[in-house]
Amino acid sequence: MQRNTTTRLVVALAAVGLTLAACGSDDKAADTTTAPATTAPTPAGGASEEYCDAAMAINTAGAAAGDPDADPVAFATQLIGPAKTAAAVAPTEVAGDYTTAIDAMQAASYPHQFMSVTEQGLAAIVVTRGNRDTHVILRGGKSGPNYDTEHVQKTLGMIQSSGMPARVMIDASHGNSEKDYRRQPAVAQVIAEEVAAGERGIIGVMLESFLVDGRQELGDPHHLVEGQSITDACLGWDMTVPILRDLAKAVQQRRNRAG
Repeated sequence: MQRNTTTRLVVALAAVGLTLAACGSDDKAADTTTAPATTAPTPAGGASEEYCDAAMAINTAGAAAGDPDADPVAFATQLIGPAKTAAAVAPTEVAGDYTTAIDAMQAASYPHQFMSVTEQGLAAIVVTRGNRDTHVILRGGKSGPNYDTEHVQKTLGMIQSSGMPARVMIDASHGNSEKDYRRQPAVAQVIAEEVAAGERGIIGVMLESFLVDGRQELGDPHHLVEGQSITDACLGWDMTVPILRDLAKAVQQRRNRAG
């Protein structure tokens, strides 16, 4: 499968500030495929306090699980991550509702057993223990953006009612920016205001960012602009830095409110 490559900046509102992760692989043909993320196990009763300020870095938008706590079998560690993540992926918006995404979170929290194949080509049964470290990603949709306080509170409330830890990551690009990269700073500003007001359910922000503003068509290498995207239009670094500073300030204000 032909893969298009872009740099997606995932801004994690981590306990120590803002952690950045550049996910360079973006499969346009299968937008629901995610890369396994690494998270620490959390108590059965819910997420740890540290996790509430952390975020999982994934390379697509959607609702996805993090790194599964797998059966300690060597080959399984290579298989469980993609398999379980794929099982947990669902659209964040279905006719204005988030039920499908939340159902996927619940499904990922339970143990699973399934047939698969090892790297050596041998048939095997893979066992997972379930993973509650999941979240919904709000990226906007056909009915419009969903990064504002009303949509965030609606989603968190639905997740809470389902018995899952209430956590969302917000994509400042795609539907939330109406696919105009120049609108991402305005979206990020609203998110920063929500975080600064004390909202702990927002665990992270996704930006499409690279070195040079905009995008370009892939053509003669001698005429390409170095550092400019050849897939989705991205924020340049000069536009990105102020956003990161505003988010960092918002995180600090949230901590100050919490005492």
